[in-house]
Amino acid sequence: MRGRLTEKIALVGATGAIGKSVADALSRQGRCYRVIGRSQSTLQKQFGDDPLAEVATWDPEDEQTIRQALKGVSAIVYMVGVPYTDFHLHPILMRRVIDAAIAENVDRLLLIGTLYVFGRPQSERITEEHPKEPHTYKGRKRKEQEDIVLAAHGSGKIKTTRFTKGARTPSARACSKMDFTALGSDVCPTRRAPSNTTH
Repeated sequence: MRGRLTEKIALVGATGAIGKSVADALSRQGRCYRVIGRSQSTLQKQFGDDPLAEVATWDPEDEQTIRQALKGVSAIVYMVGVPYTDFHLHPILMRRVIDAAIAENVDRLLLIGTLYVFGRPQSERITEEHPKEPHTYKGRKRKEQEDIVLAAHGSGKIKTTRFTKGARTPSARACSKMDFTALGSDVCPTRRAPSNTTH
């Protein structure tokens, strides 16, 4: 356990909707972490006061900056969001980060996913046995993203898992309950089925 506590975790897409909650949870657990985003000033403003935080910038279009941002970390929490007009980027960016992580010998990756990959709910609760039949463009692209993550795990080159959230952003309380020492597990928490959506 002590070894895991000294490892550095990269928060990719840290300035997005849930990055601060995840960073706060890590800080409370005494975990060192690296926040990764496009804007140095924004990262410094949001995380610069935490002595456990290290700031790194990247350009998602540039493979070398992705690798540099991930150099020396043992695990990644992936939280990259895209505008509603750019859902097609989800699998593209995921592939770039997975490839860079493998190249840099990162051990584990946690994807913050969504329930959109399951499509319309066919039961009251969504479990891993629920069919993944996304009926929206966003859901299909999110499923492509998850397929890349799961395939990487299957290759044995990196351990991956995901935390599946609903349509809304998980609260800081929910994030604080994440066990960041077990990023190598393949357990996906069960979540209640969302209401139908046209996203």
